[in-house]
Amino acid sequence: MNNQSKPITLLTVFLMASSLTYAKDVTMPETGEDDIPQLSAYEILQQYDMATTSPVIDDIAKEEIEYTDLLNHINKTITDCGPWGIEYLVQPKHSVNSIAVLQNSIGTLVAYPEIRKQLQDALQEIHNSEESLLSYFQPTSELSEQLGSDLYYNTLGYYFPSLNYSPRALGIGVHFAPCFGIATSMALSTMPTCLSQAHLYGNRISQEVLHDEYTWKTFIPSWREVSEPIEYGPSVFIQSRSCFKNVLRDPYTYNIVEAGFESDDPQLRMVAMSTLQNALSGRTALSAGDMYSYMSLFSGYKLFGGLSFAWHYTWDIYNSFGIYANYRELARRRYTTKQLHEITSHVAHIMRKSREIHDIIETYLPEELHEELPSSAFVHDVAHESPETAHLDELLAERTFDNTKGTQRRAPHLRKRKPYATGKVLTANQIISDDPSMFIPVMQYIGTVDALTGLAELYATSQNSENSYCFVEIDPEKTTPYIQLEGFWTPLLPQDKAVNNDIILDQANAIFTGPNGIGKSTAMKGIAHSVILGQSVGIAPAHHANLSMFNTIKTYLNIREDAQEGLSTFMAEKKRVDEFYNETPQLTGNTLYIVDEPFRGTFAAEAERRVHQFGEFIDQHPHVTMLMATHFEKPTTLSQEHRFKNYHI
Repeated sequence: MNNQSKPITLLTVFLMASSLTYAKDVTMPETGEDDIPQLSAYEILQQYDMATTSPVIDDIAKEEIEYTDLLNHINKTITDCGPWGIEYLVQPKHSVNSIAVLQNSIGTLVAYPEIRKQLQDALQEIHNSEESLLSYFQPTSELSEQLGSDLYYNTLGYYFPSLNYSPRALGIGVHFAPCFGIATSMALSTMPTCLSQAHLYGNRISQEVLHDEYTWKTFIPSWREVSEPIEYGPSVFIQSRSCFKNVLRDPYTYNIVEAGFESDDPQLRMVAMSTLQNALSGRTALSAGDMYSYMSLFSGYKLFGGLSFAWHYTWDIYNSFGIYANYRELARRRYTTKQLHEITSHVAHIMRKSREIHDIIETYLPEELHEELPSSAFVHDVAHESPETAHLDELLAERTFDNTKGTQRRAPHLRKRKPYATGKVLTANQIISDDPSMFIPVMQYIGTVDALTGLAELYATSQNSENSYCFVEIDPEKTTPYIQLEGFWTPLLPQDKAVNNDIILDQANAIFTGPNGIGKSTAMKGIAHSVILGQSVGIAPAHHANLSMFNTIKTYLNIREDAQEGLSTFMAEKKRVDEFYNETPQLTGNTLYIVDEPFRGTFAAEAERRVHQFGEFIDQHPHVTMLMATHFEKPTTLSQEHRFKNYHI
């Protein structure tokens, strides 16, 4: 009879061991997120903000002067938000004061490398945590959404939404269901044993009533009545419920009892009964397993006892699986909460580092710089727009999300496991998940500071090269176009290989001539890049730069046929030139035109005539400066009679 219960014991022990192993090595189910395209910080910021435009230059002109490539070549940012910050800052502006503030800030960071180093260190730590913040903006699969949904109140939260933002409610609710399941399964596993002991309680009540001791205390079970069911019931999870609670463990006693009950000799049966009674002497009651086993020994009750015995152990196995399943769920929820704690702690770390950056800027850089940088309630410590964001700000400042590196520097055996409040983690995650866009201003702020620091790094490192950057002198008093560049070059070429040139245009236009591939287009783009950088952040790829402010920058580069509109190359070129003819008289303020070999789509004589005619038209508008490259000879004569300069490359 002992051997019959060993497989059950081994199965139960195996299930419990598997549960404990799962608690340590639990892994999240596959969500299929690898198949979903992940958004970069630049794409996220572009979705929420369209401020990376300029009234000075349109998108067509940006594309033709390779504006995107220019930004990529000057990008020295650290964070994922930095490329957006570069595009945000390098937008030609109409305000001289804004340009001066950015220029002075870059100058301060160049002059004091230790300040630049502090900002770079803080930005590097933000970069290490950025992925956690960006994860809230990523598209997710239905499975991953379902995985997180059970961490919150689904039913109660619908009728009482405040529960989804209550750390206490979430802290209790997240583990309530599996813990209740474990407790219920354990209670059910002890139920048969409790029922088998019920006669003890009933007998005591009867005796007390007979002796007129019926008081309120009689309804409270004695310790013996409670301890025996508890003792016998959960034993299935620790050891086998062997027959008679191991009373017949002695082989000699067991053989006498077994031989007597299986014999037809009445005398042997009497000996077996006497031996069994002596073995059970002193026991107040039998456990459920002992009762079923005892009943199965008698011929009249063998079937009933055997079925009861099988049902009892099946009931134990069923509840063992219930405990195992609930324990797995509990372990999974604990693991998920731990993952959420790590993610939200990184978000809190970004907040702290952003405020450190704000303090550095407030201490060392011009006060007016704050007006040029995006504002964030999380960074600038101003009033939040909603109670939820204010609540989140308070939560992220607490110790639960403080992942300092102090304990990590200690030896492993000296590190203390930092406790965290589960409810606060779930509340913070829920608030961020509901509206991650609240962090867009933070990301904008980080990106622009990173861009400003990167531009200072770009300027500082270029000073050791023959082709370096300089601070631009902008004269807002000049009402006519003025460009003076010494040693200018374009960042699109390697810094050590670019050829620098000089140019001075004071109320004048420039005609660039020379064979194909000699660098006419590159020179014009280099001038455009100097103007764009100078009129946005106050630096230029040149040894010296003196510029007037430009209200408009227009381009005519790489004009091609437009099959959708049914335009040939010549008609597309004519359409663009006609736009110049129509817009030029209406423009106010200084204007820069960059025109590369117009009218290449028609025969030479007609093209030469049209180019010369266009040059004469531009000469009539002193607020316009045009840079034009051409192969034709006749337009070069414009330098003799009109305000044109001819540069042969």
